[in-house]
Amino acid sequence: HHLSLTDESVEGYNTNFKMSPPLRSRKDVEALQRGLKEGIIDCVATDHAPHTQEEKMLEFDEAPFGAIGLETALGVCLTELVHPKKMTFSELVRRMSLAPAQILRLPEGFGEIRKETEANLTLVDLHEEWEVKASDFISKSTNSCFIGKRLKGRTVATLCMGKLWVYREELKR
Repeated sequence: HHLSLTDESVEGYNTNFKMSPPLRSRKDVEALQRGLKEGIIDCVATDHAPHTQEEKMLEFDEAPFGAIGLETALGVCLTELVHPKKMTFSELVRRMSLAPAQILRLPEGFGEIRKETEANLTLVDLHEEWEVKASDFISKSTNSCFIGKRLKGRTVATLCMGKLWVYREELKR
């Protein structure tokens, strides 16, 4: 959220935009994007914070902080960073895969494709344009600040520990 949204998003008091830390100015968003590109920021994290509709329907001051981000993270980063050429796809993959695996000290082979290791990778359609809809989420919650936003680039499937996970029914055929 902090790589793409500004404090102007909060003007309508939609609690899906209530974050901790709060959203900041366009200048701050640009600084975060530069920091990610230059490697000052090691990786992208989603802080996936699911909340029920009832929790998020409270007055702004009373509603919990956070929003879900796991299902939109790649699409947002592709739309905001890769397609406008602020960073390359390879740089983004490094920040969303290899660097987190290294930071978390995951076993050898995580975050990269390597012969004779179980597959742990994401298949991506870089050019699919789609609208974020609450009804499409697999998450148990729908408190996303990106509902209604058009994104370019989408996760198609994931191989985790060699097991294939396909996300959309039309792809399972």
